[in-house]
Amino acid sequence: MFEFPLPGVNVGGYLLEARLGTGGQGSVYRARREGGVFAVKLIPLALARTWGQRELEVMARLKLPGIAALEGHGHWPAVAPRFLFLVTRYVEGRTVYAWARETNPSARDVVEKGRALVGVLGAVHGAGVVHRDVKGDNVLVGEEGGEVVLVDFGAASYASAPRLTEFLPPGTPRYRSPEAMRFLLGHSRGERYESPPGDDLWAFGVLLYWLLTGNWPFEGTEWGAVLHPEPEPPRARNPRVPAALSALCLRLLAKTPEERFADAEAVGEALEAALAGAGADWEVPLCDAHGPDTATTHEVAPLDTDEALARLERLAAHAEHHPPVRGRPVAREEALVPGRSPRGWRWGLGGVLVLGMALGVLQCLSGQEMAPPGRPMDAEGGAVSSPEEFIPAPVVVPTMLGKEDTRLNKDTKMKKALGRTARVVGAGLVCQALTGCPAPQRQVMATPEPAECPAGAIEAMAKELALPVGEKALVMFDSRQVNNIPVREGLAHVEIDLRHGRWAGNTGIFISGMLTVGRDRVYGRFTQARIRDGEPFPVCLELTDKFKGGRGVVIREPGRSPDTVLIYSSEYVVAVKQFK
Repeated sequence: MFEFPLPGVNVGGYLLEARLGTGGQGSVYRARREGGVFAVKLIPLALARTWGQRELEVMARLKLPGIAALEGHGHWPAVAPRFLFLVTRYVEGRTVYAWARETNPSARDVVEKGRALVGVLGAVHGAGVVHRDVKGDNVLVGEEGGEVVLVDFGAASYASAPRLTEFLPPGTPRYRSPEAMRFLLGHSRGERYESPPGDDLWAFGVLLYWLLTGNWPFEGTEWGAVLHPEPEPPRARNPRVPAALSALCLRLLAKTPEERFADAEAVGEALEAALAGAGADWEVPLCDAHGPDTATTHEVAPLDTDEALARLERLAAHAEHHPPVRGRPVAREEALVPGRSPRGWRWGLGGVLVLGMALGVLQCLSGQEMAPPGRPMDAEGGAVSSPEEFIPAPVVVPTMLGKEDTRLNKDTKMKKALGRTARVVGAGLVCQALTGCPAPQRQVMATPEPAECPAGAIEAMAKELALPVGEKALVMFDSRQVNNIPVREGLAHVEIDLRHGRWAGNTGIFISGMLTVGRDRVYGRFTQARIRDGEPFPVCLELTDKFKGGRGVVIREPGRSPDTVLIYSSEYVVAVKQFK
């Protein structure tokens, strides 16, 4: 994509020390100046005239507590500038996702953080701004004092802001409100969705649900499930969630705005009232490791390694002759990084983890009770929104598929035993046995349904890109890396490397489209292209496997946040006459 500077470069008097993350609209660094530490966001000038200017205007309006306030801005380099840079204070902390996984908070802890976030949202809305991308990746918890800070106003807007997108504004599909989804499925050409402050509060409800349960509220596609089924009460997924808090969370996720809270102030008052009536159950960690104090049945004496392996072998042998009965597919959220639960603890070295997994399975199977089982921007990138008006393919509502998580420890001796046993208990149950948390899940999209290409796309591809139907071209999700990178479902804006025609070998040619995360592949449909600073034009390009052909590219491994997966940094697209 864009050639961002490496750490060590001085940008407008700020010495870049480390890259914190890269997205579609820029790259963020930790930087130092005169002893102070700052966050510096670099936005390519190709985007600065639109989204960069919008973010600058928004940040200039927000001099508020709980916001990383704008400290300065400028263009870099001074001669022939290529970037707009924005400077804010640096927040030493972690995302609220990481805070929850690493601290195992109580209901009171979650509500106190939630109350602080709602207070910030109320102040932002009072300044006439809607964030439009409230999610765990954009909420930081400070290391000192636990301050809650809302960051990344790259998708934000205000009432009189000029139009930059067609249809929906940028955002994260999992957090979109029912109103936005209804608009997307029923709008007319030329209509534009105006995000109200209530969209931010809906997203807060989604985030609160995840913090309480380790699961997402809707077990279906972002396009359909948000509109129809009611989410399961948080208390049903995690009995440690107090009843009053479970009901409050459900009200935040009601299907119509009239059923929800009127504004951020009303949400804050409801959280305060819930805390006022809090009992001892509000102080209990929402997820706990099994131990003598948490066991509800007689604890079986631990086995040594050989005994554990022997029992696993017997269980595996039994499983081969008594296959499990498969129930209905269950939508799953993104699976965990190996060895970490939704409320993860740091475990010991490899051998200890291997033994812990084996004994955890046995402990679970021998009678230990547990709570019943119940998707940043990721630090180094992801699917990102197009900076200009986007030409989507016709929208369809795909179905959901289930997927079993079979990642297991690679220890040679244990692998043989666990490899067969895992077919019975699954890796999610291993995590349950270790932590007592709801089993990790990843919601899985089906393969995209057939759709027509945008009008004029085939002709435009041949004329502008020298890409007739059937021709392939390299796309670079991140030209700075030659390895796996994180992406997420949603709008994507990537660079294309052409091998033929007048633009062969040139940089600055971008395509925009939609990524869909499937069972084991990421699918991409690109419907718009832009050559440098020229006008956008329609295309019909589909992400394809560079080795085997076919739709989509292989998911290499899970991402670090609940809504990302890793794919290779460069893949291929093929020109098609219809999305099949």
